[in-house]
Amino acid sequence: MYGLVVTLYAKTASFRDPGAQLYHDTMPLPPPSTITGIAGAALGCSFEEALAFMKEHAVMVGCNGNSEGRGKDLWNYTKIKSGEITSAIIIRNFLSDLKVEIFLHAKSVKL
Repeated sequence: MYGLVVTLYAKTASFRDPGAQLYHDTMPLPPPSTITGIAGAALGCSFEEALAFMKEHAVMVGCNGNSEGRGKDLWNYTKIKSGEITSAIIIRNFLSDLKVEIFLHAKSVKL
């Protein structure tokens, strides 16, 4: 078994639920897809390359952490729908002073 623990800090962060529309709440910790993206970015890989590696080597991920507070921010959001460009104002929640430990584990490959 091989494992890796990485400790991260962010002054602000937001982990959006992809199903949210005009109100973007934040999850309290990064989901597995975000952890995969962080690992890929640290290695200089695209998300697709990182995801393929994670699947091929059955890498399991997890995290533990907390934030010191939450806030709300207004975003001017531009979207393209049926070739037409529209904009909307959305409320997006964020976390402040986030400290996270990310865990990666694999049985067959050294991380």
